[in-house]
Amino acid sequence: MKPQKKRRSILTRFTIITVIALTLAFVISYVLLHYYNIWSMREDGSRCADYAKGALQTILNDDSYDTYFLSDDSSAYQELRLAMRDICDQCSADNLYLYTVNKDRTQRTFLFTVTTNLENEELVSEERGLGAISTEPLSQTEQRTLDGHESEQPEAVKNQFGNDLCFYRRIELPNSKGYAILGLDYDYDFADTLANEDTLAFVGPMVLAVFGIASMELMLLKYYIVKPIRGVSASMRSFAQDGKAPEKPLEASHNDEVGEIITSFNQMTTDIEHYVAHIEEMTEERVAATTELQVAQRIQQSLVPSVSHEEGFGYEAYAFARTAKAVGGDFYDLSVLDDGRLLIVIADVSGKGISAALYMSMCLTLLHSKLLERKDPAVALNEANDMIESNNTENMFVTVLAGIFDPITNTLTYANAGHLPPLHSNGSYLTPDPGIAIGLFEDADIVNETVSLEPGEGVLLYTDGAVEANNDAKQFFGEERLATAVAGSKTAEEMVRAAVDAVDGFVAGKEQFDDLTLLALIAKEHDVQHWGSELEPELSSFEIISSHLRQLRVSKPLLSRITLACDEAFANIVSYSRASSVTIEVTRADDLLIICLRDNGTPFDPLSKEPVERDFEDFEFGGMGIGFIKESCDDVTYEYVDGCNVLTMYFDL
Repeated sequence: MKPQKKRRSILTRFTIITVIALTLAFVISYVLLHYYNIWSMREDGSRCADYAKGALQTILNDDSYDTYFLSDDSSAYQELRLAMRDICDQCSADNLYLYTVNKDRTQRTFLFTVTTNLENEELVSEERGLGAISTEPLSQTEQRTLDGHESEQPEAVKNQFGNDLCFYRRIELPNSKGYAILGLDYDYDFADTLANEDTLAFVGPMVLAVFGIASMELMLLKYYIVKPIRGVSASMRSFAQDGKAPEKPLEASHNDEVGEIITSFNQMTTDIEHYVAHIEEMTEERVAATTELQVAQRIQQSLVPSVSHEEGFGYEAYAFARTAKAVGGDFYDLSVLDDGRLLIVIADVSGKGISAALYMSMCLTLLHSKLLERKDPAVALNEANDMIESNNTENMFVTVLAGIFDPITNTLTYANAGHLPPLHSNGSYLTPDPGIAIGLFEDADIVNETVSLEPGEGVLLYTDGAVEANNDAKQFFGEERLATAVAGSKTAEEMVRAAVDAVDGFVAGKEQFDDLTLLALIAKEHDVQHWGSELEPELSSFEIISSHLRQLRVSKPLLSRITLACDEAFANIVSYSRASSVTIEVTRADDLLIICLRDNGTPFDPLSKEPVERDFEDFEFGGMGIGFIKESCDDVTYEYVDGCNVLTMYFDL
């Protein structure tokens, strides 16, 4: 006997949840407000940097530029530093400084530095005074600033002056003297402490107020909900043990939802006493039969969903199935083969009920396996017939129509094993060899038929549940009404839905007599497919390319060849081109796939180099070279256009 778990009251759980919620609210509020304050400080710093740049640029653009930096003792230089100190004070910054960078970008030459941190003033004057030189390498942010790419985000710098957030702006020196960098530093530790204090000042009172409100709610919860529910719980335990209603009904002291629960409980205990006697009348056989039927229904629904939709290059298919009873004998199959062709199957098993459902699941599995293996409808149906007929002890059979649609040639190759003829979208019925239902005789000699479908044309496959549906007047829906119903349909789903609506309207609410299954296939225009994207020059970005390539309807060997070629080309760009941007464009026509990779890296024509022959084990990732790409593609070209390397690969489909 399992030990009973320790009981916890609703009040305890609610208290725990409230404490956790308050804690999370405090933490989340603290984190969000803290980072908001940091973000605000960064925004203010960026605006101050722009302000300082504008002010300094105005000063330096006058004709007396050269007089400012003749000597650090000159009045012009001191006036400039005084003006910059005022700006530094207004911005609440630590340091404001200006320096030039030599042509090789290997050293800085400081023109002036002002600071509001009196402790660092002597060190700043010595290290960053007029003419002071620093050979510390330029950061990436400084490099980009010199190139004109000013960042709104600061750079974290830790040096002898402290732990600072630095904003950089490019200053244009007059008389074609080039550019200098204006730096504005903020004490990160001070800003972080200030953000913490501001956050706590706001979050603390808010949490205390919420805690007080939550405490009052807990008290009300205990009085109005927990206490009455405990009384109901005790009565329920007593009722479960004794099987009798309490001698004295519970009293609903409050006219609310809890009071309604108590009233309902009193009524429930009385009703249960009356119903218990009738429950024993249910037999074990009925329970078992119901359970088996439910299990069979779930299994069948997993094998044949009520709706299936496939849409790919050159085609669209839609299937619908609805059983008359809990389980049925109709089934269909929609599968895309590994060469991009579409497999369609519709079938109707003889009989109804669980036996038909079991036979259906066996036939569906076998036919699906054979069709995927052989990829030829007639061969697959004949082999399946021989296997089923040799073990058909119950003399059941199944009518099948299976086909494979080639979107390149717009040809549907199909074979009929005793099933109803397909309906063409033009309103006429195809007339294939009727064939023999699978499972009746050996050597069925089922043959293939072909039909060409122009873009916009299609076929509708159906079971007898459509044409043999009858109304109150005992009239059949018939093939003529089916053809009229789907006339003018533009899509596969529209064709199927039109047929289902027409059948339902014809029977006018009468109970469905037979399973209803329909499958429509529509050929589509071979439009040019195009996809493009700008990628970060990082190896991880190739997953975006790979994900799109996997959606192409091509054979697995060809897909592998395309993916490997793109992988090699992209890896070479990332590893060697020094590009800051890579763009890919994929264009697919009927029988040609074009993949264009464009990067703004160092100009390099890979096709001008003769490939070096190496053993496979000598290759590294991204190092198989243009020789491998040439072998993978049907054609490849290179050109340098508008400052970009353009590599174009062609693949015949």
